[in-house]
This record gives sequence, structure tokens and C-alpha cells, in this order.
Amino acid sequence: EIEGERGGEVDQEGVFEAVRVAAEEVEDSGVTALAVRGLLSEETLTSAAAAGPGAGLGSLELKRLVMALHRMDLELLVQLDCLKIQEVLRASHLNEGLACQCLREACRFLVSEYHLDGIIFLHAEKLAHGDGGMVLDRPPLVEDLCSDPALAATKLVAVPFGDHLLPRGGVRGFPHWGRWAECNGRFVSDMRDLYSGEEETGCADLAKVSMRLAGSADLFQGWENGSFHLHAERPPYHGLNAASAVGGLPLSQELLEEGWALEERESIRWALITSVFVSQGVPMVRLVDLSSESWAEDLALISKLSSFRECYFDLIQKSSFNDLKDTRWHGVDAAEEPAWGPPAPVVSSGLPFEPAPVAEPGVAGADGRGRFIGMSLWSSSGMDAVYAGFNGNDADVNVTLPPPQIGHKWFVLLDSGRMELSLTNEHARAGVEYLVKAKSSILLVMQRPKNSE
Repeated sequence: EIEGERGGEVDQEGVFEAVRVAAEEVEDSGVTALAVRGLLSEETLTSAAAAGPGAGLGSLELKRLVMALHRMDLELLVQLDCLKIQEVLRASHLNEGLACQCLREACRFLVSEYHLDGIIFLHAEKLAHGDGGMVLDRPPLVEDLCSDPALAATKLVAVPFGDHLLPRGGVRGFPHWGRWAECNGRFVSDMRDLYSGEEETGCADLAKVSMRLAGSADLFQGWENGSFHLHAERPPYHGLNAASAVGGLPLSQELLEEGWALEERESIRWALITSVFVSQGVPMVRLVDLSSESWAEDLALISKLSSFRECYFDLIQKSSFNDLKDTRWHGVDAAEEPAWGPPAPVVSSGLPFEPAPVAEPGVAGADGRGRFIGMSLWSSSGMDAVYAGFNGNDADVNVTLPPPQIGHKWFVLLDSGRMELSLTNEHARAGVEYLVKAKSSILLVMQRPKNSE
């Protein structure tokens, strides 16, 4: 989303210039695509296929923009709001015959005329509704779009706002026929819960956190004996992972409204952005999640994370859930797994005064284990590895690291609790143990030291 002054709404006349400026600023940061809202007006989009250069879409300007971005090796994906499209068409739902035809022709026109690389559908649940708001199990418009040969090379991305508005309660996400990509709302919510969830139990659902870091198999992996439109396998890279919800408030503002102090907000913000780059899927960074006050520093860190992901792409990303990767999960002690289970229920004895329940080691989280998870990824030779640790506790946690290969050491690439380390080009060495600050994350790489130390 491109927003004026990196915080306020941009009118349509200024959005082209805003995109150009943003593209120039992120060109060398490792960003490969821009997803932009506001380039097209839903009010004029629906008549675009029958109109010429004067359709109100800034057609010549848009063509120049696409050409300029492609020269920078940047793809352009436009965001369309299905709610607004339905209002403009004055249709009771988008699967009506005329509405369906109009939207399909508009998408074809955008791709053929402007050579857009993809279309992102906000409020995508509207594409799956029929008469009276009924949720359609196999919405014809969605199937038509994903099987249209004119859109075969176009990225189609769904951004549904609410699983309950999708077929079968959204258990398998947006109806996709193995074709549609999807903004992974579960990634946003489960990673946020690790840092912002209830602290009373001392535990987070670390099984869900590991699921998100490993590509959200519950959403994208194929299911046997299921309907193809929902249960066909989608590769992990069909999931777009972000630190905050697309279309929502900037991450810093959300954290401010939750009552976090500035230092905690920054630590959590970069912990969540780090999680996007170490997880399977496509990292999606909303520009509004970067700070306008430290824009250059934030872009430098994004570039650092992008370079890291490119360097270790074979360790991080699977082309299929059937690909074998050496992924290891760690608790506070690297030799132990995380505390997967929920806290044990407290059974009352009926006495008027009872001692406070004692937390079980590794379960109730009194020692930090209930809200810490580590993940290490190893090459088949064992000579390359990365380690990511996420501490959702209110206190610092002293963790042990997995033993590196002989002759290698762990080096700190990014520590969201110590940003001064992350902003330098020199990587600090990590020892056998590492103190992970409260509400933070660490990202380490295993390398051979440059000197004999």
C-alpha cells in the first residue's frame, strides 16, 4: 500500500508519483514487487474494457509506470477492493451474471492493456458470496478467473477479511483450485499472539507459531480425498506473510494502542518483520510498517534481511511441502524441543486457602519456555545453517544455541532487542549461550570466523 507522507491517504492524482518515489527508494533493498492501492479507481474500472485512454484510469501514466518498474526489475500488483466494486456495479453480489462478466473483462483488460503482473483482491470473501449473502462453496467467478487463459501468467492474490465468510468456515482459506495465492492472516494473528497474547498462563501456542514459520501446511498443504477447489495443494510460496494485516493500521500504531512503550514497540516490530523473512512463503512488507522517522535505517535493515533470505533461500523455502528440509525446533535449551503443549489445568481442592500453583517446567512458562521458540535450518552438508529465536516473554531469556559445525561460530545478523548490533555491517559473535531480550527476536548465521579467534 502506497500512502502519502508514509502515513496519510494519497489522492489518485498523486499516487503515481508516490509509487515512483517508493520504487526508487526500495530498488536496491531486495524488494521484487510493489503492491499498490489507489492506482485504479473502482468507479471507472468496470467500464475500462469498453473505454479508451480517457477512461479516467490515467492509462498512459499507468503504462509508463509499469514500464519504469519493469526496468527496475520490479513487478507491479494493483489492489482492488471488492466491496467498492460491488457498490459501483450496484449488484447484490459479484457472482451475478452481469457483475461476473464485467469484472472478468476488466481484469483481462488490465492485464492485456497495462501488462500488470498481478491483481490483489481486498475483501476477497465478496467473490465467494451469492444470493442473500450465501457463501458459495464453488463460486463461479473465482473459478472463471483462475481458469481464464488470458490471466494464466497473472498473479491472483486473495485478501479475505474473515474466515467465517469463506466456504466451510475458511478452514482451507479462500477457494483456490490450486491457483490462487493468499495473504496469510493466520501468520499475522499467530505471530502477534506470541508477543501480544495473554500473559496469565505464561504460555503461547507454540505449535501454531511453528506452523506459520514452516509455511502454514494447514492452509496450503494438499489434503487427500477432498474437493479440489479447496484441498488441492498450493506450494508454500502461495502464502504472503506480513507483520500486520493488509488494509489494517500500521504496526507501530497498533502496538501503541495496545499500550507498549517505544522501546518495546520497536523490538516487537522488528521481531515480527524478522519472522516474515525467515518463514516459508513470500515476505510482504507494508511500507506503513516502516518508520518515517528512521526511514533510511529501516530500509537498510530490510535490505539486510532481503540479502539474508536470498543467500539462504535454499535453506528457508520449499517448492513443495513434500520437499525434505533439515528443520530443527528448539526450546530455551537448544537440546530440548519447545513447550508445545498448553498449560495444565488447575484443579481446585476445595480448601478455603490454597497455595499458588507451581508451574511445571517447560509448560507453564515460569522459566520462559512457554513463550520462546527457536528454529534452526541446516544444509544437507551441515556446513550452512541459520538460527531464529523468538521470545514473547516479558523478561529476558538466556538460551543455549545449537552446537555449530567444527570450525564455525554463530554470528548475530539481527537482534530486535539490540538494534545497535543490527545496524552495523560487522556481525557480532555469539557464544554457547545468548541472552534474548524481552519481546524480541534474534537471527543468527553459522559462519567460519575470518580470523583465528
